[in-house]
Amino acid sequence: MLFPVPDRIRRVRDEVHAFMTERVEPAEPVLNAGGQESRDTLLRLRREAKKAGLWALGHPAELGGGGLPFLDYVYVNEVQGRSEWASSRSARSRCRTR
Repeated sequence: MLFPVPDRIRRVRDEVHAFMTERVEPAEPVLNAGGQESRDTLLRLRREAKKAGLWALGHPAELGGGGLPFLDYVYVNEVQGRSEWASSRSARSRCRTR
């Protein structure tokens, strides 16, 4: 069964995909190593994602998120989930433990 990406969400999904492949994935070796450089890299990526308007897309706009409806966010999460570093909860705990 095919689930094509709706036109209304394609642009933001493509932007998230580009961010993941161009910025997050290349940084994964540093992020995985832990330590101060990992924390600094994670903070830089967060700032970049926020500046690009790609931060917390599935959260309500009134809370500082992107306000995407759940079903639209599913398409974004598909590409965001390529890296375990896309989840801020996972990232926080991993940076603390290394």
